[in-house]
Amino acid sequence: MSKNSFELQSELKDTITLAEGLVNKSDKMSDEDQDAFAKLQTRATELKEEIATAQRKEYLAGEQALLSKSERKTQPSQPKKATGADRTKALRGWLKMSGSVDASTDEWQAAMDCGIDLRSNSYVCRTDMGTTNTGGEFRGFDVQGELVKALKAFGGMYGVSSVKQTTDGNAFNWPMTDFTNKSAGYVDELDDFTDTNDIPSDKVAFPKCPTLRSDLIVLGREFIQDSGIDVEAWVTEACSQSIARKLNYELTKGSTSGKIRGILSDSTEGESDSVYSADVVKNLVASVDPAYRANAKFMMHDTTFWQLYNLEAEDGRSLFWNANMSLSDAIPLRLLGYPVVINQDMPDGSSNGQKTILFGDFSYYKVREVTSVEFIRLQELYAKQLAIGIAMYARYDGRLVNPGSTNNPVKHFTLTGSI
Repeated sequence: MSKNSFELQSELKDTITLAEGLVNKSDKMSDEDQDAFAKLQTRATELKEEIATAQRKEYLAGEQALLSKSERKTQPSQPKKATGADRTKALRGWLKMSGSVDASTDEWQAAMDCGIDLRSNSYVCRTDMGTTNTGGEFRGFDVQGELVKALKAFGGMYGVSSVKQTTDGNAFNWPMTDFTNKSAGYVDELDDFTDTNDIPSDKVAFPKCPTLRSDLIVLGREFIQDSGIDVEAWVTEACSQSIARKLNYELTKGSTSGKIRGILSDSTEGESDSVYSADVVKNLVASVDPAYRANAKFMMHDTTFWQLYNLEAEDGRSLFWNANMSLSDAIPLRLLGYPVVINQDMPDGSSNGQKTILFGDFSYYKVREVTSVEFIRLQELYAKQLAIGIAMYARYDGRLVNPGSTNNPVKHFTLTGSI
């Protein structure tokens, strides 16, 4: 079986490396080394011609595949179900398309099976884990798992919130009701229901969903072609982590109009003091309605965690214990019996007036996630460097479903001093 252009380029690189080794071996080459060098030089020339031929064949194969797909429009058929290996090959081929067509035949075929045109600068992935490959979208591609893993790892807000996936970014309303002081009534036989304690209908407005862009990653063409690492996985991981860090910051502190509204913007104050104490923690818990405490958690910066770790109750016991009410195997620790979420985007108490501790039911914070994640390839911008730029675009929004300051499901402690 003939080698593709990528394999031939790898052989050419090895051939040149061997030739360089002979040249650098000594100041004067032996007759034997000169003969070996001449053979390597001849082979390098042959390889260059073979690479050019292979690339032409691969180009024609790609064009023929696209033409065949166009011709089949009048004769619909069930497309081959793309596998994980197909999606990996297609993404590598897409990354390699930097100025000239040099994806291999296998990569072109894999892209066709996935419904992707490698020449397009836009590469759309779905995060709803479906199975259909249509419209140039990868459903169930590994970017979903990588992005969600990063979102849960960097900060914690995504992991404790309720996530709603939508197929588009249009504005919509989320119903909001305070059930803590509502109850059912009796209906007597044949009588009208006259109880006036109706549950009011209110809403939280989610505007048109904003778009986040990852940091730009610049990849040299040689790096993509010659790298021994899994380039496509590395790109996905790097872009996902960039999105995750920015998203967690916005879900925590966001306050820009029309953008993500962070939880600190909508939580209400449950307690304040100039120092941390056991009473501060207990009063903060008590400020949240018991209806919201069953699923409640603490959230704080790591610095705050260790400030509280040294506190003791009146009986000398630590405020922290695990599910067994013991410190012997106290991982994960609980503060007054409630889980603690470390969020490095929470204020650390270094200045006056910061909201350093959150407590409540974080499932009332709603994260809106548009299921399409898009990669953009920038070719012309870095063409002089034989490189491409890659960026990930994802759409998210967040709001706290807050029924009012009195019965807010999430409340904060304000540190009026500084540590």
